[in-house]
Amino acid sequence: MMKYLFLLACVLGMSTSCKKEEVQLLDTGLGFEYYPRQCNNIATLALENHQGYFYEPTPKVGQPIKAQDFLLCLFTTNGPLKAQIAEYPNLFPETYSEMGQRDTSDYPIAPGNKKLERLLGDDYYRGVVKTRSTNQKGLDWFFIKPWEYRITGVKDFNIIATTPLFGQAAGTSLNHYFSIFEFHPKQIITHTTQSLVWGYRSQNKVETIAQWLALKPMAPPVIVFRFNATPPEVPAHVKFVSILETTDGKVLRDTTEVDIRR
Repeated sequence: MMKYLFLLACVLGMSTSCKKEEVQLLDTGLGFEYYPRQCNNIATLALENHQGYFYEPTPKVGQPIKAQDFLLCLFTTNGPLKAQIAEYPNLFPETYSEMGQRDTSDYPIAPGNKKLERLLGDDYYRGVVKTRSTNQKGLDWFFIKPWEYRITGVKDFNIIATTPLFGQAAGTSLNHYFSIFEFHPKQIITHTTQSLVWGYRSQNKVETIAQWLALKPMAPPVIVFRFNATPPEVPAHVKFVSILETTDGKVLRDTTEVDIRR
């Protein structure tokens, strides 16, 4: 409940601190306010999976996480999100991604793609809202949902460790040992056609980094990874470096460190 109260406060605060020219409204009481942004910065965060849901306070160094519960959360952004994570270490991952809506000077908004935005909103409505409301008599509410998306394509992405892990030398790509736990939002836009290729209505899963990259994706606002095996080297203190190469030639890096145990 506190999660939704905090997100509602974010939306209300947003309305007084930044202005948008257009809100996509549906006849269901739901509207979308879109925030297209370039990806020229990334931030990472170590999280602990807790009973299937990944909100757990960011573990401090010296507080080990079980390998099976370790999550690596990657944010793509165009502002100083790393500093905000350090200042507010215990928020929900999606909340971090939405912080920029309240400060468009630090997180400038790019020109939007109206055709794409209609697809994004329709996908969420048909895949989530309509499904949840099929057993209800009607929707007696109105809500404007802020919606982040990126306009920068991903050319390549790798996770490495600064020490040997999974029997691999330091600096070797560990993509094969990670699975995708979640996207936020649950959508993939391809940069080749700037269209939605996977989302809330999709029946197939995108579980590996290779599958994701094969779709020629735009940078996702948030993507969360997890181990698909336990590293034989644990217990260990590990520094993970996430490296994202964009289609406009930028190589973005961020490091997070964590103590991992069996």
